[in-house]
Amino acid sequence: MGKYCFIVNPVAGEGKAKEIADLIPNYLQEHEYHIRYSSAVGDASNIAIHEREKGTEVLVAVGGDGTINEVASALVNKNESLGIIPAGSGNGLARNLALPLDAELALRELLNGSDQSIDVGVWNERYFFNLMGVGLEASVSKRFRDRVRRGFMGYAIDILNEYRNLRPYHFQLNIDGEKRSFEAIQMTLCLGPQYGNEAYVAPLKMFNNGQFQLVVLKELKLHRIPVVLPALFNQSFHELPEVETIDCHDVQFETNASHLHLDAEVFEVADSNQMRILPKSLKVRY
Repeated sequence: MGKYCFIVNPVAGEGKAKEIADLIPNYLQEHEYHIRYSSAVGDASNIAIHEREKGTEVLVAVGGDGTINEVASALVNKNESLGIIPAGSGNGLARNLALPLDAELALRELLNGSDQSIDVGVWNERYFFNLMGVGLEASVSKRFRDRVRRGFMGYAIDILNEYRNLRPYHFQLNIDGEKRSFEAIQMTLCLGPQYGNEAYVAPLKMFNNGQFQLVVLKELKLHRIPVVLPALFNQSFHELPEVETIDCHDVQFETNASHLHLDAEVFEVADSNQMRILPKSLKVRY
């Protein structure tokens, strides 16, 4: 099965990833492996690059979507494979891939699995593997990043706090050569259908099909919140009258929003923002 390196974010999942690391020797006794720990933003990516150059064949991210993004970014269009042991708050990519959320089951699936190739998104020079978003969800991700205690309730509280300051942003876009402009609360570019925690922003069937789905939430009035939020969990969000969905491959945009997120990692919006899809350009072992 090749050599494994487990790259562990010890603070992911409020310490869950560190507990998972203690299980690894029980399952890897017959395999060549080692464990590395990340200690700062960007560290997991640097470890993955170093391990890849040493000849490690499977780089296993043990953490949340941010850790997975860092490790996967070092493996785009490479021969080495990404492994995932989910240990985050939302675990969006792991859920989209139908990976077990139980660590022991995920370890067994990793060892018995085969390589599958999935699509990758690019924003300017940075990769994302699930969702890229601008507006409300980026502001929520920014709040969530600074939380000590996370989990689903943390997301819910941050959404309500951000709603107090909610305002529409202006977007000017070029979508596959067609120019568009609109006011919107948020804009999400989806490779996979869900944020995590079974909250679906796009249709389930669209995952890993060689194209993005652009999902635009144009407004969010107070009296509609009891309808809009449950729609995320019954897979009908994209059908709401406040929402527009567009299948696409290449997107450019300008906006007055200040931040965006890639797989829940927050960045400042650039003056020029270009997104494109790289079909089947990342190997994942599961």
